[in-house]
Amino acid sequence: MQLNAQLQAAQQQRNAMVAASLQQSAQQSAAASPSRKEPKPKAEDIEEKFAKPEIKRLEDDSEEAAAGRQLRLAKALKADADLAQLNGDRSAASRLRSKVGQRLSDISDKYPKTAAGKEAEKLLDTLYH
Repeated sequence: MQLNAQLQAAQQQRNAMVAASLQQSAQQSAAASPSRKEPKPKAEDIEEKFAKPEIKRLEDDSEEAAAGRQLRLAKALKADADLAQLNGDRSAASRLRSKVGQRLSDISDKYPKTAAGKEAEKLLDTLYH
């Protein structure tokens, strides 16, 4: 019983020391921060400091970039189908592969002259053969 009382006293001392150090650090940080308020920047100042970024519209995007993005998504979908097959979920793998086939055929039909369109055609051949 005496040992429990000693352990409790030691714990209370540690708690008091931690609380004191936290209070001291809070006082130091309050003393370090400036007590005066800075004026708010005006809208004109903000516009001068931070130029507006140019946003490129998707309509202006090249066919090659659009085909590349769609091909990348189709490849990711194919990887998901392969993973589902490895995990033993054949129905999900089959559904995903049919979606991959649809996407690849769409890419090859819509962008036949691009490198991504040609690669989609090759992947489509290997998907079903």
